[in-house]
Amino acid sequence: MHPKIKYSTYNFGAVIHLDCNDEKFVDDILLTIKRIMENEFNMESNTDLAVAHENQISSAIINYGQDAKKSILTPKRAVDLAINSNIKLEGFGKTKNGVIGAIASIGLAATKNDGKFLQKAI
Repeated sequence: MHPKIKYSTYNFGAVIHLDCNDEKFVDDILLTIKRIMENEFNMESNTDLAVAHENQISSAIINYGQDAKKSILTPKRAVDLAINSNIKLEGFGKTKNGVIGAIASIGLAATKNDGKFLQKAI
């Protein structure tokens, strides 16, 4: 990790993989998770949210995830990528810097070779 990136030992990106063939459910998933986050999460923690269908995850999103591991990235770049890829992105935290990790996490998880499963639903 780049030494100038602010982080704590509690920083991580969590990605939920859902078996959903239809992109129309992305909005419903976003609203459900958003409600949970607004009620349950510490908004001081810069926990932000991105929701994407696998068809929306381009090489640019994957490259962004790889870049996040070694470079300083900006929230603006994350927002621009989300807009250009039609990925739903919501900033909840105080600084909204969590959008960087939200988009990066999707890119890294898409490779299926980065991160770890917190839980696998059956």
